[in-house]
Amino acid sequence: MSEYMIRLILSLSVLALAGCASMTQPFHQTVTVPAAAPAESPETMGSVEGLSAGSGAIGGSLQRSMDENDKSKASKGLDGAVGKEVRWTNAMSQTTYVMIPTEKVTINQNPYCRKYRMQRIVHDNTQEMNGTACIGSDGNWHET
Repeated sequence: MSEYMIRLILSLSVLALAGCASMTQPFHQTVTVPAAAPAESPETMGSVEGLSAGSGAIGGSLQRSMDENDKSKASKGLDGAVGKEVRWTNAMSQTTYVMIPTEKVTINQNPYCRKYRMQRIVHDNTQEMNGTACIGSDGNWHET
């Protein structure tokens, strides 16, 4: 074999091994979903796919201080695995939010529901709430 062929084979082998080494890096995926629907008062809440409760934005009492970006991130947090914490800080308000889906549940034959725990942290003050949300026919999460 010529020296050129040996060098070519060695070079290709090194490139192939380098490609395998990069496969050991963690995989990160970003999922984009639409922001949740605007909140409604308990008196005017409608139903989503037969849900007996409301169609407001997720986050209960905490969502009142959230902007559209925060609501979108909370929705993405519900898309994650049960027990997987999603944490973000709003750059404008310096408020940190934590969304943790805690359990998959079925409500009125809708298998796309989650119980969750959400926190809002402002300076050293933490507020926490538990809620349940389902994906409606519009593809968005809705508080139940």
